[in-house]
Amino acid sequence: MKNETMREKDISKDWGLRDLQDKMLEILKYIHYFCQENKIEYCLAYGSVLGAVRHGGFIPWDDDADIYMTAEEYKRFRKLFLKAGDREKFYLQEMNAVDGMVSMAKLRMNGTTFIEPLYKDYDMHQGIYVDIFILHYAPNSWWKKHFMNWANQYLVLKGLSNRRYQRKKLLTPVLAFLRLFPYNFLRKYALKILYQYAKKRSKMVFDMDLRQYKRSFYEFGMIFPVHKAAFAGVDLFVPARTEAYLRWVYGDYMTLPEPSEIKRAQHAVIWDIDKDFRKYLPNIYDFSDERKV
Repeated sequence: MKNETMREKDISKDWGLRDLQDKMLEILKYIHYFCQENKIEYCLAYGSVLGAVRHGGFIPWDDDADIYMTAEEYKRFRKLFLKAGDREKFYLQEMNAVDGMVSMAKLRMNGTTFIEPLYKDYDMHQGIYVDIFILHYAPNSWWKKHFMNWANQYLVLKGLSNRRYQRKKLLTPVLAFLRLFPYNFLRKYALKILYQYAKKRSKMVFDMDLRQYKRSFYEFGMIFPVHKAAFAGVDLFVPARTEAYLRWVYGDYMTLPEPSEIKRAQHAVIWDIDKDFRKYLPNIYDFSDERKV
């Protein structure tokens, strides 16, 4: 009990992220109201759901925010945002975009900075953002599920190889081999495998970001229909079976992490709520690298 109290005291300190989180909340509120207005279904994902349940908002040391949309809902979101969204204030960034298919997207805020080590050398928008993760309907066949998972693993590994990822030495030979092929090698084919069930409603969905076969597939009813929950003073949507979802993703989700684990989970090396990222990265002239990462 004493150790747990000490840990709570240590991690409840001010992590200096309040201003950043306020900007992310501003983006979340915009997404929420835009989706409400256009009848687009979304919900919070990963640490943002955990923050809503365990902290009533952002996890105090968290420097990102995540939401889910199905492939079809995201397609509608993109179309309507590009037509009538606030593009003066926000920028819709699509990663691995091919023929309307994406591996994921980010809604970034113009005039701000959020620089991550993996992206700092790329010509791309690097403002504060909210991640939009795509949920795909999954087939019933076990071998088709494996095929779907393999396609996603390829997209992940090819992206890491393009970015010259080096943190896990076990991946080094695999990533070095994949760098022998062009940036877009098999990307369209892999995305087609993920998107082929977009209009075929099923009882299972595939989560591209969990990356472990058994954890990547879960019941549609765990996420939908979404419902509202309090998050940092506003009501945002969360998965239908919120606690079951958190157990699936995190296990014992109410246990606080060790302080030594927290810093490793943070993403940015530089963030700024008032200055455009080009003040820090003046060599960025366009966003031509976004489809490579």
